[in-house]
Amino acid sequence: MKKILVTVCCFASLILIAQNKTKRTLPEANTSNIVNNIDKFLKFDKLEHQFGKLKKGPAVIASFTVTNISNQPFLITEVKPGCGCTTPDWPRSPIAPGKTAVIKASFDTNKADGDFRKYMTVITNQGNKELFLKGIILN
Repeated sequence: MKKILVTVCCFASLILIAQNKTKRTLPEANTSNIVNNIDKFLKFDKLEHQFGKLKKGPAVIASFTVTNISNQPFLITEVKPGCGCTTPDWPRSPIAPGKTAVIKASFDTNKADGDFRKYMTVITNQGNKELFLKGIILN
C-alpha cells in the first residue's frame, strides 16, 4: 500500500512539473479595431522640436501648440515621457473648440550625451500622439 501511495505521489508530482514547464501563451491582442481619431480633434503645430546643439547644464524647454479643430471641448488626459530626462506639462482643463493650448517639455541636458531623440506620448480618449525632442549634447 505504501509503494502505491509513493508511486501515485511521484506520478502526480511529475504531472505538475510538466504542466509548469509547458509554455502557455495568450492570444495576441487585436488592436486593428482601435481607431486613433486624435487628428480629427487636435492639430499640432509640429510633432518634433529640434533643439540643435546644446551644452550640458540647464534644462531646456520645448513648446508644442495644439489647436482643437473639433466642435466640442477636448481633454488631454495625460502626457507620458519616454524617459526620466523629459518632464511634460500640459493643460489639465478641456480645450474649447477653436482654441489653442500649449504642451511643454522640459529636457534635462545633464541626462544625455551626443545625439538624442526623446519622445513623449499625448494620451486622450480619442487616441494617442507622439511628440519628439531632438538635438545634440556637446561635451
